[in-house]
Amino acid sequence: MYNLKEQTYNEFLKNLSQKLGFDVDRNSFDYDILKALFEQNNDYKREVQNILNKVIFENMKGQDLDNFLSFFNIYRKQDNDENLYTLTLSFKSNNNSFNIQENCLMLINNSYYKNIKNVSVTIEREEITVQKVYNQDIKNQISGNNGLIILDGSYCSVENGNINDESSKLFVISLKQNTFNKESDFEFLERSKNILQELGFDNKVKIKQVISQDSRIKNIKIKEEDNVTNIIVYPFKIDEIDEIINSNKHIVEYYKNSIVNLVKPNLYVLNVEFLREQLSYFPDFTNLVIDVEAEIKSYLSNLFVDKNNKIRIRKQSIINLIDNYLSNRFEGVYYDLKPLEISLDFYFRNNYKESIYSLDIDNYIDIDDYNMISFGKVN
Repeated sequence: MYNLKEQTYNEFLKNLSQKLGFDVDRNSFDYDILKALFEQNNDYKREVQNILNKVIFENMKGQDLDNFLSFFNIYRKQDNDENLYTLTLSFKSNNNSFNIQENCLMLINNSYYKNIKNVSVTIEREEITVQKVYNQDIKNQISGNNGLIILDGSYCSVENGNINDESSKLFVISLKQNTFNKESDFEFLERSKNILQELGFDNKVKIKQVISQDSRIKNIKIKEEDNVTNIIVYPFKIDEIDEIINSNKHIVEYYKNSIVNLVKPNLYVLNVEFLREQLSYFPDFTNLVIDVEAEIKSYLSNLFVDKNNKIRIRKQSIINLIDNYLSNRFEGVYYDLKPLEISLDFYFRNNYKESIYSLDIDNYIDIDDYNMISFGKVN
């Protein structure tokens, strides 16, 4: 950012007096004229500074930022991702389930979709995420819902009976396009800077650039390990990571020119211990817990990476955060945060169901930036 040198009127008078060799009388007409000229000059300087700042790409906003980055074929993530849809199904067969494997092609309303996760549909409504695809052909066709949905029978099965006889009991409840928040100027700028800094180096960077267009992804890192390239995906919502990985595998397969894997990050889950019981004495307990958890999630999402590529979590910072929130919302209510413990559960990227180990934060802990930190719960 351009910052033109600024000075106060008194500093201006002092410098002027030194050059003239005499002081300007503060009660004189000259003093008032000089002050008016000084203020007018400051207005011009501010206008010039605004113009100069607009030509720096890092200071651009809104349409100016969009127009500039479009020259590099970089575009802002919009309100929705037209390739991802939520399909709601129901299998109207008692004591039975309709199993659909990953990558199963479906034809619904003359459009093709691909299932990106193994799913089992029962009589209860089941929501699955599908990806819209083009120029496809379903060879082993089976139909459900009187032909409203056609699936590839090679990827389908039922628990009981014959798939061809039972498929007619599979019903489509709804098919809706997934929506996402529009990318902010700051998010768009940060993503674009990463692309521009690395653009054109190799196919691994190209993969990173293309995958980063997925609006469910917060960040992506490339890590070389034993002649294997791991592209680590960091989602906004950890429970969406499997769908994100599956829906972007084809990009890796298309661009890779060496061993490249699209992987989940190792995961640290932070929990706050010995707080829930105290909160239970406060008014509106259920919503209060939700609000406190939201404060902690916000704190974790704003942690920064230091020069040693570490993320530091301080126990006292989290306790202070909780203390400030409660004291501002409930005046005169007694609570004791001394017994609070902050714990971390570590999960290896291949299994988020079983933690490898747990630890308590006594003061602070430094975590490598290629790991992901998520909030667990208030206990």
